[in-house]
Amino acid sequence: MIKEELTKVIEMQEEFSNPFMVVYKPNNKKKFVEYDSDTCAFDIVEDKLLFGFWDYEDFSVKVNNIKSVLFEKFSEGMTIVHIGLKNSNEIMLHFTN
Repeated sequence: MIKEELTKVIEMQEEFSNPFMVVYKPNNKKKFVEYDSDTCAFDIVEDKLLFGFWDYEDFSVKVNNIKSVLFEKFSEGMTIVHIGLKNSNEIMLHFTN
């Protein structure tokens, strides 16, 4: 189920272009880490969700460490995808036209 939801998110990159990305870490002093929308791209490779950037170091998340993928649609031109991780961190992808 998670992999199917992630595939929908990957397809949204083509429809909306690359998203603005925020990582929320509730147990860290710096709770939010923001990434520039022009630099973020992602895909599933084997059992990992890989995030690639122009200006930042790439990182990956194992698919089995993802507990939920929620779509929050505000309008036809704006959707936020919440990728909830088992360690209580969250990756938020802001797609806009």
